[in-house]
Amino acid sequence: MSAPDPLQTFVWQVIVRAMITSENLSYVPKQRLLKLMRDWGEGKITTEEMSYWCCNNYLPGAQTDDPLLPDHQQRAVHEVLQAFEWQAHDDQLVARREGWRQAIEFLNCTAENFDATKLAFERECAGTAVP
Repeated sequence: MSAPDPLQTFVWQVIVRAMITSENLSYVPKQRLLKLMRDWGEGKITTEEMSYWCCNNYLPGAQTDDPLLPDHQQRAVHEVLQAFEWQAHDDQLVARREGWRQAIEFLNCTAENFDATKLAFERECAGTAVP
């Protein structure tokens, strides 16, 4: 099996990114992210589409935190968005779709189980280096 042609890969990425537009969000609502995670987990959107949505809509320096979320859930939202954003820029990272439920559990965490759900998310879902 030969390596993918870099030009074809670049063209494909440009096409996919162009299809996923920014929603101009002042912050990323947790409910919107939960729906995206469910859609991704159920195969309604691809990992690439999920990653590019995060790139186009997660702007930590320009967005405020969701005023309705407690601090630990806001941190979980940032962690999930950041994990998918990194994937779009690093072809050595691959998210495991079967871990989408851990991402949802992390987004719905309590202050008491934040660390445990974060670890489960990182282990079961977040992008990991491809051997």
